Amino acid sequence: MLDGQLPQSALPGYELLDELGRGGMGVVYRARAVGDGASAEPLAIKVIRPELAGDPAYRSRFAQEIDRARRVTHENIVPVLDAGEHEGHLYLVMPCVDGTTLKDILDKLDRMTPAKAVETIVRIADALDSVHEAGLLHGDVSPCNIILAGSRSSPRPMLTDFGLARPLSTAGLSAAETWARTGAGIGTPGFMAPEAVSGDRLTPAADVYSLAAVLHYVLIGKAPLGGMTPLRKQRPEIPRRVEQAVVRALSADPADRHASARQFADALLDARPNRSRWLRIAPAAAVTALLITLAFTYMYGRPAHGRVAGQAAPSPSPTPTAPSPSATRTPKPSHTATAAPPLSSPTSARPSRTSSPRPSQGTRVPVRCDRYKVTAHDMYLRTENNELTNDSLVRGEIATVTRRGAPGGRTQLWYVTTDRGQRGWVYEDDRYWTPYC
Repeated sequence: MLDGQLPQSALPGYELLDELGRGGMGVVYRARAVGDGASAEPLAIKVIRPELAGDPAYRSRFAQEIDRARRVTHENIVPVLDAGEHEGHLYLVMPCVDGTTLKDILDKLDRMTPAKAVETIVRIADALDSVHEAGLLHGDVSPCNIILAGSRSSPRPMLTDFGLARPLSTAGLSAAETWARTGAGIGTPGFMAPEAVSGDRLTPAADVYSLAAVLHYVLIGKAPLGGMTPLRKQRPEIPRRVEQAVVRALSADPADRHASARQFADALLDARPNRSRWLRIAPAAAVTALLITLAFTYMYGRPAHGRVAGQAAPSPSPTPTAPSPSATRTPKPSHTATAAPPLSSPTSARPSRTSSPRPSQGTRVPVRCDRYKVTAHDMYLRTENNELTNDSLVRGEIATVTRRGAPGGRTQLWYVTTDRGQRGWVYEDDRYWTPYC
């Protein structure tokens, strides 16, 4: 007897070896297959709690959703290999993954680098998207249910217990109904979406919230209990776009979050600087800039023989001969030994078509634009203290700049107003908006 209830041979075709852990749904055992042709691969078998297995509604839903779960295949998901019922015991068979949970790793490391954290969460987000496409919810995305398997230098994140971390009969039920039916919770405190805590009906947006909470935990070492901690205040090296993606995914209203786990992953991927691409183009860009500088210096900054650059050339001496018709034409600039006078010389000036003065050649005319258009992803608004808010400018929206520079010397912040009445501060160098003058 392993737990006072089940003998080692309790399930046909399997031998239960030892207990791996217990949770709200049941007990997980290390096991192996027995019989002719059985694989020697180690297995993990979860035996559902008797009080749940005895509920007819639960048993019916269990069979339906396990059938869906067995069809979900993804390289970052611990799959369901088998499931069944024997003498009143409902059970699930999964591979026994050799790895360490994300929680155990962070207990030792405290936190991950932003690049590694984003890479891990993006792969889990892709796995979650496959779960949602199969019509399932996970219900308990947390550091305890993410395993880093494989080598230490190149671990593979694996999402485990999908669809099983909460009672399968509760898909579409509220948290309150789940608790009333099974007496079990549907998540890990600190990583549960507000609707899971308050008892509202759950959607895939609840899993998106939990995944963002895991990233929050991985980056700064704590879950967003009582509200999100500004990530860049804790770690300035975190990309601004990563912080914005996490803020949106942790919105209290599910409708304000990313529409899917895949969209959340896309926002995180977009936030990563493409350093390899920059390293490839940087040398060519530097050479191009140098050649342009030399060309302009040669054309406009080279001093003429016998005088200082910028000094007007002496007036030509009059000749006694009568001028030929070609002598009345305006001379063209020459790059021979007798260089043409500088552009500021009266001999090279041309009459303007209007009375307003024109800038001299090579002068950059500054353009001030007070209207900007959001051209890519949403831009989150900030407070004058540079703290993110839940309000944002949406793609295609036009914003008017009404003030440049926030109090306290924050010159990089601009105050904007949109046509629909949104107001707030944004970064002037944000690459997701362009002048719209």
